[in-house]
Amino acid sequence: MLFLMLGCEDSFEPKMQDYPIIETHEVTDISSTGALFTGEILQNGKLEIVEHGFLLSDLKGSVPVVNALRIKGRPASPLFALRCEADLMKDVTYSVRAYAKTSKDSVFSNAVKFVSSGTLAPSVSAVIPAQVSDGDTVVIQGEHFGTNSSVVVEVGTEKATIVGRSATQLTIVIPVNPTSGPKPLKISSLGQSTTYNGLTVMLPVIESFTPVSGPAGTIIEIKGKYFSKNPQYNKVTVGPAESYVYGSTGDVLTLYLEFSKSSGYFPVEVDVNGKKATSNTTFFINGPFITSVSPLVAKYKDVITISGQDFGFNVDENSVTIGGLKANIISATPQQITVEVPNLPETYSDITIKVGPKETTHTEKLFTKSPWSAVQNTPYPAAGRGAAVSFMIGDRFFLTSGRMHSHEMYITYMNMEDYKDTWEFSLQNGWQRRADFPDNRYLAMAFSIGNKAYVGAGVIGESLQSDFYEYNSSTDSWRKVSSMPGTGRAAGIAFSINGKGYGGFGKVAGGIKSSQFFEYDPAADTWTQIPGPAKGAELLYSFVLNDKGYIVIDGKELWEFNPVGYVWTRKSDFPDTGTYSGLAFTINGKAYAGTGLYLNGYTNYSSKMFAYDPATDQWTEVPGFDALQRNQALAFSMQGKGYVVTGISNPWPYYHLTDFWQFDPDKID
Repeated sequence: MLFLMLGCEDSFEPKMQDYPIIETHEVTDISSTGALFTGEILQNGKLEIVEHGFLLSDLKGSVPVVNALRIKGRPASPLFALRCEADLMKDVTYSVRAYAKTSKDSVFSNAVKFVSSGTLAPSVSAVIPAQVSDGDTVVIQGEHFGTNSSVVVEVGTEKATIVGRSATQLTIVIPVNPTSGPKPLKISSLGQSTTYNGLTVMLPVIESFTPVSGPAGTIIEIKGKYFSKNPQYNKVTVGPAESYVYGSTGDVLTLYLEFSKSSGYFPVEVDVNGKKATSNTTFFINGPFITSVSPLVAKYKDVITISGQDFGFNVDENSVTIGGLKANIISATPQQITVEVPNLPETYSDITIKVGPKETTHTEKLFTKSPWSAVQNTPYPAAGRGAAVSFMIGDRFFLTSGRMHSHEMYITYMNMEDYKDTWEFSLQNGWQRRADFPDNRYLAMAFSIGNKAYVGAGVIGESLQSDFYEYNSSTDSWRKVSSMPGTGRAAGIAFSINGKGYGGFGKVAGGIKSSQFFEYDPAADTWTQIPGPAKGAELLYSFVLNDKGYIVIDGKELWEFNPVGYVWTRKSDFPDTGTYSGLAFTINGKAYAGTGLYLNGYTNYSSKMFAYDPATDQWTEVPGFDALQRNQALAFSMQGKGYVVTGISNPWPYYHLTDFWQFDPDKID
């Protein structure tokens, strides 16, 4: 048997471990500003301590570790303490444990629970830099930021991304801000927050760019300030096209000039998520460019000279449009083009030259002189239509009925809409809605006597009508009157002379063009057939001058009607031979007639206008303009001017017009 004998003078020392032994003391000094954590190294161990501190946990389990308080190196003495001044919520139970980290292991002590009274709110001492752009990295210095993931930083109303954190410093990326200017910087953590007002999101600034000209594919470098360092946050436009930005330092943008059909001098614009800067100088995109146009005031068929650079060498290499209409090119060199002004109303028009895929528009507009101008202040408010009727009562114009054809009109009658709405126009009050006509119809006829109008015949659905209605403008009401004799007719004509109404012609049953003509007596409410020309017709031009009626048959034959004796007299033929369903109005003893559809096709519309003087029985062409091409339009005159509204035109089958035009005969050159 072996015994181990120890002398009493010998002392026993426990064997030293590799790792330290530590202990957590009770938490003290708990207040609204934080809590004091104390730990103790009971035994250092063989391995050197490289870090020590405390780990704080939320007993609710939502965040296993809400903070770590760290001290580098070994404790100066066995007893060490740190005060926690962040990440603590009031009346929440936490546990804290001391820890020590060696080069090999981490050692944790026992856990100590405590109930927090809260901590100090975060505070900011500096923001670097204080002037920023979207996507910039910013350092926020201060205190009590904490280290847990519940910290939120907002710039204005936008949440920032935190890329680095400590109790005294946060590193963030500035979020996208749609506006510039001072932005509140708000830091929130565990129910407490602070706001710093020293941060400004800046507008971008363009200082210079190189090169200053080039074609598509040119690499452009823009120097300035407050661009975003994130290339995708910068949008750069040079002219009408956006260019591809592939590099940014915040002070320099590098981009690739995308193709644009436009050429010329254009400012450079940088848009940083809605915050814009425009250069003081321009970049020239290679291609044609207009330097001057002479003259800048012209009329139809006048010759103007366009000067510039990089035009085509001959006529065929250039295309010139004025106000969207193609101009006839007379001559062309790379520096100069001469053209005829196309048929435009009185307006200011863009001048555009196209050479191959490139085009340029002059900075100044051409003013075209014309007796025609758009009525801008009182636009026509109702649906576009054809085949409507109109009448005048005093100085007021009225329109009603009509049809809207679908693009399938020539295939089916299913997709159409007929109208019964009534509209009044006056120079004093513009357009006003009046009582609806009693039913929906089109291709009717109308005339007025005194303060009353008479509207009837036409088509309901696809059925010919002969009924008539009286409109009383004093009461804004309709009542039925005697029907026109016969089974019904459409696309006839009507007018009034000396208190009597006259109407007839048009298409009747069997598709026959009628030559019947009738007189209406409003006092007796009776219709009487009277003589008419032997030739039947539909969709005629008609007007009244000097108590005589005039009609144009088949777009050619002008007939004068004298109600005294019911005499018809052939007059000089209408010059625009072969048109029908045109328009006419009278001003100061002359009639103005034109437009319409040529009989030889469904898409061949006329824009020509002619003046008729009954004293000489002569027609004279007056200016029209291309946009006047239409048929089934309505026309009237007021205070020495003519007006045109509604009608149908290209593209085929029908385009229903709502434009409203004025004609001033005093502006005819």
